Amino acid sequence: MSIQSLEEKGGTDLPPLFMSHGDRDTLVDYRWGTETYAALTRLGVHGEFHAVPGLLHELDGATLTKLCAWINSLIPPNSAL
Repeated sequence: MSIQSLEEKGGTDLPPLFMSHGDRDTLVDYRWGTETYAALTRLGVHGEFHAVPGLLHELDGATLTKLCAWINSLIPPNSAL
């Protein structure tokens, strides 16, 4: 989805966003990650941003646990999986 599409939609009917970013990431600059999240929220994307101290461009167990809990919070009660 492009920035123009987000501007036109105004945040309606968009899926939520879970974003995590290691503050020592050498592949994608941490500042770029935070600025991207801020820009998306200004465009109406709702979600969560998790800064992960000491993490490079990787996923750690604590963040994976947060992600699983976040996904579970989105599943409607009594839904068949």
